[in-house]
Amino acid sequence: MGPKKWNNKKKNIYRGYFPKDVNGKEGLDIGDTKVTKKYAQRNKNQYIEYLNLNKSIDKKSIKSLSQYFDNIFILCEILFKSVIKLYKDDTNIQKKIFQD
Repeated sequence: MGPKKWNNKKKNIYRGYFPKDVNGKEGLDIGDTKVTKKYAQRNKNQYIEYLNLNKSIDKKSIKSLSQYFDNIFILCEILFKSVIKLYKDDTNIQKKIFQD
């Protein structure tokens, strides 16, 4: 199944570089709309990166993206609480995880 580059017995043709980690992949990276330049510099974490979306996306679209991510976060929080309730555990644990 592997390309010929890794397995000479195969007839598959190598079609390019496929990185093993997400940071090497190409594609649209909109990042987190809540990450500010100051926050990214203060944390100095390789996974927290400030992207100036204003250079490529209009303000209305940025606002829509931000609302989308906020709604996804709320949905995740609801699902998490539901799983806790399903197993009849203390739902106050969510306060430690989902702090504002």
